[in-house]
Amino acid sequence: MPSPSTTQQRKEDLISYVIECLKACDKKFGSSKSGLNKIAQRLNKISSVGQWEKFLHTAGSCIHIRNRSGSTIKVQPTSIARRGPRITKGCKRVPAGRPPTGVASSKKRKHSLSSNINLPQPNAKLHGSGH
Repeated sequence: MPSPSTTQQRKEDLISYVIECLKACDKKFGSSKSGLNKIAQRLNKISSVGQWEKFLHTAGSCIHIRNRSGSTIKVQPTSIARRGPRITKGCKRVPAGRPPTGVASSKKRKHSLSSNINLPQPNAKLHGSGH
């Protein structure tokens, strides 16, 4: 059975080898600033042993930087296509932070005939009446 010191030495040699490979790839192909920022962000997001092991085994592709796709409820593509321009693409978490400073515009059309005539738009009708 190998002694703990040789195991530790082997581990340090592997880490040195990985760093040398990164430097060689950078020298051979070059690295963009955005790519280096992305891997730095992924490394900074690691907060547990499990995340670190997963990072090592998947080359960092499993560590999310910003978007959390698990928080979104999946919906069909046709329902997304039917939505208006200011409506989100699914059911997402409520955004954190300060509320918007502007006035929230009404999503629905008013049922006032005179206001709809003043604005050149068809009048909104209630379900089951006037059809």
